Amino acid sequence: MKKFLIVIFLIINILPVDAQRDTTKEFKIDVGITRDCDIIIFPIFRFQRNINIYNLQILYPLYIYRRDYKAHTYYSHFLPFYISDSTHISYNLRILSLYYPTLFYFGRDYQNEIWRLSFVDLVPGINFLQLSKSKNGLFVENNLFFFIFYKNDYINKKRHFVCFPFYWDYANKKRVTHTLFPFFSFGRYNQRRHKYFAVTPLFWHKQTENGYKNIFFPVFWNTKKVVSNDTIQTSFLFPLFYSRHRNGNLKASVVFPVLWIYNFKYYNSFTLIPFFSFGREVKVDELYFTDRKHLSITPLFWYFKEKDFRFYTFFPIFWHIKRYYRDNYMFKTVIYPIYKYKATKESKKIVVRPIFFYNINRGLKAVTVFPFYSNRIDSAKFEHHTMYAAIYWRKQSKKSNNITIFPLYYDRRYDDGHKRRTAKIFFPTYWEFNNRKMKSLTIIPLFSMGISQDSTKKYLAIFPAYIQSTNKDKQNKCFFPIWWYSKRGDADSMKVSNIILPIFFKFKDVEESSTTLLPLFSVGRNYNSMRKHLVITPLYWNVRNYDKHYRVFFPLWYQYTDINKRSFTRNRIFFPIYWKFEDNSYKSKSFFPLFSTGYNNTKTSKHLAITPLYWHLKQGDKVSNLLLPIFYQHKTPKTYKLNILPIMFYNKTANSSDITIIPLFSKGYDRRTGRKHFMFTPLFWDNTSNRNIRRTNLIPIFSYTKTPNFTRYNFLYFLFVYKKDVNYTMYSFIYPLCEKRSGENYKYLRIAPILWYKRTKESEIFTVQPFYYQRKTNNTNNYYIFWLFFTRRNEFNHKKSTNLLWKTIFYDKYSNGDYEFRFLYLVLANVNKNGKQEKSIFPLFHTKKDDKGNKSKSYFFYFYNYFERKLDTYDDYYREERIFWVIRLRSNYAQLKREGKL
Repeated sequence: MKKFLIVIFLIINILPVDAQRDTTKEFKIDVGITRDCDIIIFPIFRFQRNINIYNLQILYPLYIYRRDYKAHTYYSHFLPFYISDSTHISYNLRILSLYYPTLFYFGRDYQNEIWRLSFVDLVPGINFLQLSKSKNGLFVENNLFFFIFYKNDYINKKRHFVCFPFYWDYANKKRVTHTLFPFFSFGRYNQRRHKYFAVTPLFWHKQTENGYKNIFFPVFWNTKKVVSNDTIQTSFLFPLFYSRHRNGNLKASVVFPVLWIYNFKYYNSFTLIPFFSFGREVKVDELYFTDRKHLSITPLFWYFKEKDFRFYTFFPIFWHIKRYYRDNYMFKTVIYPIYKYKATKESKKIVVRPIFFYNINRGLKAVTVFPFYSNRIDSAKFEHHTMYAAIYWRKQSKKSNNITIFPLYYDRRYDDGHKRRTAKIFFPTYWEFNNRKMKSLTIIPLFSMGISQDSTKKYLAIFPAYIQSTNKDKQNKCFFPIWWYSKRGDADSMKVSNIILPIFFKFKDVEESSTTLLPLFSVGRNYNSMRKHLVITPLYWNVRNYDKHYRVFFPLWYQYTDINKRSFTRNRIFFPIYWKFEDNSYKSKSFFPLFSTGYNNTKTSKHLAITPLYWHLKQGDKVSNLLLPIFYQHKTPKTYKLNILPIMFYNKTANSSDITIIPLFSKGYDRRTGRKHFMFTPLFWDNTSNRNIRRTNLIPIFSYTKTPNFTRYNFLYFLFVYKKDVNYTMYSFIYPLCEKRSGENYKYLRIAPILWYKRTKESEIFTVQPFYYQRKTNNTNNYYIFWLFFTRRNEFNHKKSTNLLWKTIFYDKYSNGDYEFRFLYLVLANVNKNGKQEKSIFPLFHTKKDDKGNKSKSYFFYFYNYFERKLDTYDDYYREERIFWVIRLRSNYAQLKREGKL
């Protein structure tokens, strides 16, 4: 045995080895089992493991398990049971597969957030069922089980789902419908601005741009109307509850007459009259939530809270307010009537009535300790005043100077260069004033007099009884407090008044006079007209003013008459039972609260009400009749409306007509917009909108939809389908087995499962199953014959690939000069790709090397193999020679170990 090993060793050393720089000092005999996990017995067994790669192959290509730790890739297959591979951007799993065909496939693209499931993949893009989901949407395609159809396109915002014949679901940017035949239907149309909802036959809901209607026979009515910039929504639960919404912000709910609830978008409140009210902010957005609230327990306690505001009071004694601004704040506390505190960032005010007052702000400082001291300095206005013990006051400014010694002396002087005023007072006896208009002198308590600078005005007062003043043509005299006398004007326009307090008042001029004796009597008249009055307080009032005449016997009788050339009015009221009103245009009579009737002179307008059931109104050609809660009729020359609840609704105008007999029939049209509809529930539906959109359904035979940009119709839903819009035209027989589509840059033909053709601006696919498949894009051109018997791939400006029997023979040629040829992978191999070279004539010879200096060789079915591997962190190589696949002959392991490189 030893002689045999020596012979083998000599033969191995004779074989040529490529020369390279040897960075190690020793390459010695090192007989033993290999330390390197790289065992190759191809194609029976292969095992390779290091810090970068783990590779296991058994009966190649039956089982392969490979992991690249550096590139974070994984590949494994056990043919024909499964094929699995993954990288940091994708994952693919095939069950019962030879790659193609595949019974079940699952894949994920982590980078583009796409996952795909398919059943019976024949070739790429051709299968029996495919389910995929991405950012663009969820799609069910190539479905041969045509009684269930689903497609959801997020980009184009289109969705189809049909479970024939019971459930129908369709949605796009313009409309959406959901129908559970024949009990339930819901949809949106007209650019999704209008919608309907019906649970046959009790509940009906319809919504348009201007509002909606909800009817739940016979108890509940709910409506919404959009008028100009206002939105009005009402709900009525007969006869207790009422709810109203305005402009989408305010919600009022009332349970008569006690409970009132208001719900804003951001605020809710609850009120129980007259005792309690509470409200708080709704937490819609955490970022802008301010926890606003209020609480009132009438009339004692009130509390309000906002983001920058706090207020509460125990009425009427205690008040507290806090308010915060962007760069300021305000605190205020009041204990009525004693204490008040107010502070901001720039000012502070404290009041303790009646003792202490403190105020400070920009340029102003004021302190008062009542009644001993007060000081105020305003540096902005150059003003200053001081007070001591309520006796001494002094006030100074740029233009004036005031001094007061209470109660004896007051001196004021003002001079701004244009005006000059002086005042001097010795309390309580002497008062002297002098300004530009007037001079006066007063000696208390006896005498006061004054005269203007031009002597047109003057007065004289002898305290306390007599006062006399003259001002041009006016004269006043007073003997206080009993007598007042006033005279104004000349002889032609004199006005005189004479008053003796507190009983007698008399006024007279050239036009009228009046005399009043308080509190019992007053009489007066105008000489130039019929105006006069007589009042005997408080029961009788008789007032006449030109054509108007009032008579009142309080509180039972009221009469009013107005007679002139243009109008006539006469009203009589015997409160509170009898009410009669009459004028040129209308007469009415009411006996409260049971009966009211009225009419105009031509009988063209009238009313009759027998409260509360019957109401009849007529105004010209307009007539309305209401018999609660069953019958309503309204008629004009151009309109007619008739409602017989809950069965019939009829409405007709000059331009439109609608009639509905619930739940079977509805018909209507509008000449102005072109809108019309005809429905015979549940079989036939025909609807034309005001945007030239028409939809016709004869369930389950025929369906037709037409818009300015889209046309669709079908027979028996799947037997024949036709679609056309601005982008493409589609025909289908026995949908989805046979389908044809065509557009400006798009063509598609399908005769499942044999023929498939698709051409777009970016790609073209053609297949005749199972013989031929071709796919061409702007960057590639691939075709397959008998699935994978023969494959030809051309990636433009990158590489060309040719495969026979799924890589039994394949040849790749790259545009940069690289190439790869293999027959049964290693039986014949010639590779030069990405700096790596590989040659093989298996089992005689196999060699590999790369541009880093790594290389390996094997001869005679790996009976002898040799490798050199570059160390990651050193400019050295690890070498080994082996025989019988795993027996090590020579290596430099010991030398590298001593140098600490391993």
